[in-house]
Amino acid sequence: MNPVEFEERKSVFLNSADAKIILCSLQKNKSEKEVYIVSEETETSNDNKAFKKIPVICKILELKIITLPELIGLYEGIDLEIK
Repeated sequence: MNPVEFEERKSVFLNSADAKIILCSLQKNKSEKEVYIVSEETETSNDNKAFKKIPVICKILELKIITLPELIGLYEGIDLEIK
């Protein structure tokens, strides 16, 4: 990948929902509140993307990331049933 292609991919990534979630979490993480990113992505298999997946970025930035079932488990009294 040449520098022009990298800059283009970087721009696309920074305008993506993934980047916005990560940047928002970084900002909110400075507050007293506990912040989690909820994702079902795994650290493996990057699909030939120029930038890593959310779990890898969260690990590097020390952001908390959990799955939806883990989030539901944090709240007592929530009971989901799939029929």
